[in-house]
Amino acid sequence: MNVQIKKHNVFLILITTFVLLGYREIAFMKYTAVYDIIDAYYPWRYFIGECLQNHILPLWEPYQHLGSPIHANPQSGAWYPVVWFFGYLFGYSMTIMHIEIVFHLIFAAFGFYFLLVYLKIERKYSTVFACIYIYSGFFVGNAQHISWIISATWIPFILLFYLKALENNKHKEILLTAFFIFLLATGGYPPFVVVLAYILIGISIYKGILSIKKKSAILKLISTNTLILLFSSLLSSVIIVSIFHSATWFSRGTPIALSKAIAIADSFTPQSCLSLVFPLATTQYKAFFMTDISMSNAYFGIISVLIIIYACFFYCQKKQVLYFSLAFLFLILAMGFSTPIYTFLFKYMPGFSYNRATSLFRFFAISAFLIGVASSYNQFLEEKKIKKITISWFILVFISFCIITLSYYKYRISVNTENQNSFYYLIVKQGLFQIAMLCFVLAIMFFVKNYRVRFLIISFLLLFDAYYAARLNFPYTVHSSTSVLNFEKQIIDAPKGFPINNDTISKFDEYKFQRANLYCNLAIYQKKHSINGYNPFVLLKYQKMFNNDSLKLYTEHPLLFSEDSMSKITINSYTPNKLIATIYSKKDNYVVLLQNYMPDWEVTIDGIQTKVELYKDTFITFPVSKSSRIIEIEYRPQSVIMAMWVSIISVLMLLTALLFICLTSENSKSETKISNEN
Repeated sequence: MNVQIKKHNVFLILITTFVLLGYREIAFMKYTAVYDIIDAYYPWRYFIGECLQNHILPLWEPYQHLGSPIHANPQSGAWYPVVWFFGYLFGYSMTIMHIEIVFHLIFAAFGFYFLLVYLKIERKYSTVFACIYIYSGFFVGNAQHISWIISATWIPFILLFYLKALENNKHKEILLTAFFIFLLATGGYPPFVVVLAYILIGISIYKGILSIKKKSAILKLISTNTLILLFSSLLSSVIIVSIFHSATWFSRGTPIALSKAIAIADSFTPQSCLSLVFPLATTQYKAFFMTDISMSNAYFGIISVLIIIYACFFYCQKKQVLYFSLAFLFLILAMGFSTPIYTFLFKYMPGFSYNRATSLFRFFAISAFLIGVASSYNQFLEEKKIKKITISWFILVFISFCIITLSYYKYRISVNTENQNSFYYLIVKQGLFQIAMLCFVLAIMFFVKNYRVRFLIISFLLLFDAYYAARLNFPYTVHSSTSVLNFEKQIIDAPKGFPINNDTISKFDEYKFQRANLYCNLAIYQKKHSINGYNPFVLLKYQKMFNNDSLKLYTEHPLLFSEDSMSKITINSYTPNKLIATIYSKKDNYVVLLQNYMPDWEVTIDGIQTKVELYKDTFITFPVSKSSRIIEIEYRPQSVIMAMWVSIISVLMLLTALLFICLTSENSKSETKISNEN
């Protein structure tokens, strides 16, 4: 095993260096990440880190939208081992957040590299295209969505070990496949899990058809899939139970109506195909692309597009046909409801009706395109008939030239808004660079006949193209202009731990705490209960009240209050999941907790369990009798806690099994080597 790792070391070091070089603002803490990482992912991880450092399970988050079960939010990272590692040991700062981002970027490149190597692509080629993968439009555009980046990190590993498991049916590959599915399920964006499940089913069906006449092969296929499903389900018990336990209570827990899905879909619109050649144009003129800036970039290199045209016309063997066919299919699916294919899947295929961002399919499209290009790269470099490359070159340059000419015409004579003019100008600017790059490639192919020199120059151009295009887009979708140090100074005075707070809800004004690059979910830092927040996973009943402005009627109350104004309430102890208070009341009445109701809230009064009721359709209330009472209010989802222990025990058993398999394998190899020497 050590020998196998050592032969990849140089290539992995090169990949790591290239990632750190390109993402240096994030890797070396110069500027903060942007948009959703700052507004949502970082506050959630900040809260989870504080829970773990105080030895509290991250079950209930009480500050946003007057509370929600953060354990059921699949994008929060509440059950993701990487978040637990950083959160428990260090707590979350923006520095730790950046380390997590860079960790996933590096391992995403590693995963794609090993997948390419397994697909019998030379290591030097695999290194080049692993670097291009990490600079593709998916990573650059969706850098703000850490759950998407996590998905793109572990999916190549899942495919790698799943293919190996189907090939040799070894326990090690089966366990590793299940483990990486667990990482994807707990840290990734759920629709990626759904799409990947269909891909794995498709691979199994394909393998089954090839082995239809071999009964033993079919039985191995069934047993392998059964074991992977079993182990991944046990490992992922906690996230599976968490999601299904709370799904009907959440705004995103039920299927979307077709009409609504069409209206809100973040798709890779047909006009976003412009990004395949001119990625910088996606940073301007949103009205043209009709989608979010993060969803419109699918760039993976102008030279890669040239190789695709060459392969499709002059070198298309079975595997290239498969890779490019899948790539074009995924690209069409990324366009969402612009095509009838996705509409059909949305209506009739389980899981698709939960997806709001069809643009995620472009990740699978880019991956398939790059695998196809990598498998054609050697033939492209060795091509002796320059006419074939010239025809491919002419097709791409002609299309690019037409778009550039039209954009220049629009830029020069049209009376447009500044945003539109910038859009056309960027196409012309980047287009001239792209044509110059293609001309240089054609010149190399004409005048350089030595394969090694061709490889070095063309590979350098491939990497430079991906690097340069990504760097141009970075200020728009990857990093801000605020330094990490300045950002951390803005929340350095935020209270630590979970102080007791029974202030009137309306006293917290989020706008007073807003700073540069810090706008949303500030209640989490300040430990204040707020009706506001930025969280796509909102409880349905709360959302209904919020939309009707009914919540404002209750903001003049503190977190815990009695309907009897003469009663006195003192909060003695407070954590996100549990509150202990003393109440003195002269008569029987009801106490109200301004936290959203869930069936797992438990209330005991003087040690005796009391029935929890709904207050105003979303809050918690319960009866108390007169005199002094000790109240304990706790959020305790028993099924989730049990599932957590199932996951923990399963992970420990899996890691033990993997360690045993590795040690046994090493001992076996050593014994074989000794016997051969004798």
